[in-house]
Amino acid sequence: MKSPLRALLAVRLRALFAGMFTVRSNKKKNVGKKPSVLLIILLSVLLLYVGVVFAILFGSLLFMLMLSLRAAGQDLSFYFAAAAALTVLLCVFGSVFATQSELYNAKDNELLLAMPVSPSQILISRMVMLAIINYGLSLVVIVPALLIYLLSGVSSPLGIVAFCVFFLLLPLMSLAISCLLGWLLALISSRMRHKNIVSLVLSVAFLVLYIGGMGAFSSMMETIDPETLDIMPIVSAITPYLLVFNWLGQAMCGNILSGALFLVFCAAVCGLTMIFLSRSYIRIVTTNRGGVRVKYREKSVKQSSPLWALMKKELRHFTSSAAYMLNEGLGLVFAPILAGILLFKRDEMLGFFELEGTAPEELAFLTEMLPVLIAGMLCFLASMVIISAPSVSLEGKNVWITQSMPVPSDKPLLAKVYTHILIATPFYFLASLFAVIAIRPDFLSGVMLFLLPFLSNVFCAYLGVFFNILFPKLDWVNEAAAVKSGAAVLLTMLGMMVLEILEIVGMILLFLLGVPSFLCMLIPCAILFGASCGLRAYLRRGGARRFANL
Repeated sequence: MKSPLRALLAVRLRALFAGMFTVRSNKKKNVGKKPSVLLIILLSVLLLYVGVVFAILFGSLLFMLMLSLRAAGQDLSFYFAAAAALTVLLCVFGSVFATQSELYNAKDNELLLAMPVSPSQILISRMVMLAIINYGLSLVVIVPALLIYLLSGVSSPLGIVAFCVFFLLLPLMSLAISCLLGWLLALISSRMRHKNIVSLVLSVAFLVLYIGGMGAFSSMMETIDPETLDIMPIVSAITPYLLVFNWLGQAMCGNILSGALFLVFCAAVCGLTMIFLSRSYIRIVTTNRGGVRVKYREKSVKQSSPLWALMKKELRHFTSSAAYMLNEGLGLVFAPILAGILLFKRDEMLGFFELEGTAPEELAFLTEMLPVLIAGMLCFLASMVIISAPSVSLEGKNVWITQSMPVPSDKPLLAKVYTHILIATPFYFLASLFAVIAIRPDFLSGVMLFLLPFLSNVFCAYLGVFFNILFPKLDWVNEAAAVKSGAAVLLTMLGMMVLEILEIVGMILLFLLGVPSFLCMLIPCAILFGASCGLRAYLRRGGARRFANL
């Protein structure tokens, strides 16, 4: 017989696997249904691809840093300190909200506490799952950092052992920091009326700070003189901000005292965090800290059509969930931002084509192709906005409520599609408007700049519901699991990325063959419109039947 801790760990591991690969519904006949081998291979390849891309990005940055330090005759302490800081920042950013939802906001907390399982065992099982997530995130930095160190020619067996020891402690330190930040976020949001706004603002702030920091570091690396490779001004400017990571860097270069200090610091942070959580876990997850009192005001409610009522339900769900907005709707912000940059940096962008030696006819050719490129960029951003992809899964165990409503079975599915379109259209309209003002295309190309991104958004809305009705995940414990993982989310994102890449390549090839720019965009518009009509026809018939049987 398994011990309670082993049973909990087994359940957590199965839940992690199910979150990525298993397709389930609330019907008993579908419980425990094994995923197809093809689906597992497809999703595994996608995850591997994403990991390799991030590893290449971090690896190229660390490789430049290694070359600069070696050329300047410096030791590699700053290299190891920077790699450690990047690892911790990535793990904290990637897991802090998962930690908050897994430890403090999980819906099965009270259920588990009512079972003959000690709170410490519940806590350990959750911490193990979060540790796995942190180690997975850290690999995209640790693996390229180790490979670059091995290829540097200065590595030694003792140095490799020290690298493995120190860098394997970093995800645990990141986990401790994430637990404390998650507790702080849970404490703050519990006293706020609009909890989702607080979480969303903090999420965006973390994202902006992380991207801004990476961008600033990359910009500083680009300012290095390629002849002298003098990196010391940058090292001197950044070193004070690396704090305890400087101890790790110095330890890797042979400073035993710094290594001991770093080990003590890691042990202290992890130990104190575990003591704090183990002693207060029951109080943290069960205490009702209250909230903002809302005064009731009587007001009339207007009658709505069934479809509009379902759409308002979807809108309220989207705007009330920070995890939903952040993971599936954050891409909405990038479209108008990029188009705005295009608008305010118009002269610099057009000047890029006016290179020395460019013939006037070549310049006219490139300028005429610009609407095609901008439209492709806006369409590609549609792959980052997949609001409809988890919308069926988010019904969860309450899906029977929607199924029992006196409305046709296709109305809830169409409401999810229309809500996606309603939310995303203003952002894409604004982005298209900025793009048209910036590049000033001809009339027909300008119309296509509005129509093509809109139809890409429409097709993405239908595609998300299509995949989610085929691969629903209704047995989630945490809403974040339905939003962040699952076959529907990954397949929608991957499908849109592949489609948009093919669309951009196709438009460029048509333009190179002499097809006018507006016609290059009109052809994919017709394809997207036809594909959307086909998916709509399926959702109204076969999709509606599948939804009714979930």
